[in-house]
Amino acid sequence: GDNNHIDELKELVKMSLQQAGVLGNIKAQLRAAVFKVVNQDESQPKPTAVNVLSTNEDALAADLVREYLEHHQLLSSLAVLVPEAQLDDSFPGRSALAERLDLKSRGTNRPLLVELLSAHMG
Repeated sequence: GDNNHIDELKELVKMSLQQAGVLGNIKAQLRAAVFKVVNQDESQPKPTAVNVLSTNEDALAADLVREYLEHHQLLSSLAVLVPEAQLDDSFPGRSALAERLDLKSRGTNRPLLVELLSAHMG
């Protein structure tokens, strides 16, 4: 009957959205929005950020992940990472990060995290 047809149509739309990557994007945006709402109370300490940014190395690693996500346009993931890790909204950019890491440019446009791995693995 009509219910079976509607159920089939719903499933078809869901599969199409998943294949196009839209459903995952919507879910990530929803998670980011929920996280922001839940953590709006600024008077409460946020233990996550203390762990993520506690050392210079941790802060550099967070910036490397951020640059990787930006490079690959994983903006939904970035929208979750920035507030969750309490990263500063003003990211210095690829060249400033490369300078902080004392990474010499190899003339590639690969993410710095990949450049580091490549240099390390030799």
